[in-house]
Amino acid sequence: MQEKGPGVIRETKKFLKYYSALRMLFILLRLKTEFSLDRNQSMASITVKVGLRGRLTKAKHLGIPNE
Repeated sequence: MQEKGPGVIRETKKFLKYYSALRMLFILLRLKTEFSLDRNQSMASITVKVGLRGRLTKAKHLGIPNE
C-alpha cells in the first residue's frame, strides 16, 4: 500500500489542479455573463473565486507543491 501511496497522491493532485482550473474558467465565464445581467450575482461569483484561492493557499501550507 505504501509503495502506491506517492503515485496515487500525485495523480490526485494532478486531477485537483485541472479540476480547480476548470472551475475557475467556468466561474470567470459566469462572471462575464452575469455582470451584464445582475451585479449581485457577479459579486457572489467573486466570493466563490476567492474561496477557491483560499483553499489553494491552505494546500500550499500543508506542503503540497504548487506545480
